[in-house]
Amino acid sequence: REGKELVKREIVVADHTAASMQVTLWGERAQQEDKVFDGNPVVHIRGVLVKEWNGGRSGSLLEAGSLNFTPTSPEADKVRQWWAQGGSAQGLTALSQDGAGGGGLRGAGKACTLAEVRKAA
Repeated sequence: REGKELVKREIVVADHTAASMQVTLWGERAQQEDKVFDGNPVVHIRGVLVKEWNGGRSGSLLEAGSLNFTPTSPEADKVRQWWAQGGSAQGLTALSQDGAGGGGLRGAGKACTLAEVRKAA
């Protein structure tokens, strides 16, 4: 918008139901070292705008949103346990379509949880 060049990184997030969705990180969040993403860390993301496009859903982390690599909530523990007990080998159900991420999204979107995204699918 302001003529600034933005860097983006697309990540895939999944939960204990094996549903996954692509989320785009922008700017400084996208420029984090690759090693923070190694090993498929459990993350807590707040402030993701979810949009539907081309038959899929994808998200974009808003500037006011947050990305936490050390979540300590019961939900994070549930995802860690699922991943350790075979979730890492399980096939994921993608809510996003290839090419649906980032700035090419159209249509109306609303802020919601991943559970709400799964329910709407």
